[in-house]
Amino acid sequence: MLVKNKTILLTGASSGIGEALAYELSARGARLFLLARDMERLEKVKSQCSHPELHHCYRVDLLDYHQAAAKTLQILKNHQKIDILINNAGISQRSYAKDTDISVDEKLMAVDYFAPVAMTKALLPHWLQSGHGQVVTVSSIAGIIATPYRSGYAGAKHAIIGFMDSLRAESYQQNLVVTMLCPGFIKTGISVNALIGDGSTLGSVDKVQANGMEPAICARLMVNAIEKDKAMALMGGKERFAVLLNRIFPALVRRIMRTAKVR
Repeated sequence: MLVKNKTILLTGASSGIGEALAYELSARGARLFLLARDMERLEKVKSQCSHPELHHCYRVDLLDYHQAAAKTLQILKNHQKIDILINNAGISQRSYAKDTDISVDEKLMAVDYFAPVAMTKALLPHWLQSGHGQVVTVSSIAGIIATPYRSGYAGAKHAIIGFMDSLRAESYQQNLVVTMLCPGFIKTGISVNALIGDGSTLGSVDKVQANGMEPAICARLMVNAIEKDKAMALMGGKERFAVLLNRIFPALVRRIMRTAKVR
């Protein structure tokens, strides 16, 4: 499914991978509904897109995933169709499980799992009735191989892969395409807003994040995978090879993860 002339709802579009996706999708001729909490930054992203006149901005806080689902339905009602949903928004984590308050795990699950599930379910009747559609969800390599300092984040990212895998099997006959995108270390500010044990934010950029793949390159690879209707695609550097190694030597990967440098 080429994205040209497709209507695409993109969450987390005001920064990071989401911002890069907005530019890449716009350059390829997509019509975008851009969602984020910060409307000022969102409008700036829209203005810098190749075709800003084709795009619309909406404020949404995915912590309130019921409201996010309602907003999705309102956008659908206003514009009649949404061809592709890209669940990109997310929160990361930088703390040991023993030091992490359960409220942090709840927040991670709300944004990284329940919000994409709720928004996807809001659009399912539309897609199943029309006989076509695509839901794209940005998980993480940490959603395949869990690392230290990411217990709640890895849990949520594993969970969303499980949900989408099940949905793909259930809706195959209705031509719903389900695509999982799993980036590794991408050069964004995700670690700045990552939650630590008491629920506050880390406030700094990880070394591994600072040395990661450029967001524009990541976005290009992601849109290529979307257009090819891939079930899953990995983006990043050498961390991608851990996924292959885990299939062959899982015990070895478990040992490696004990001392993995992930911050």
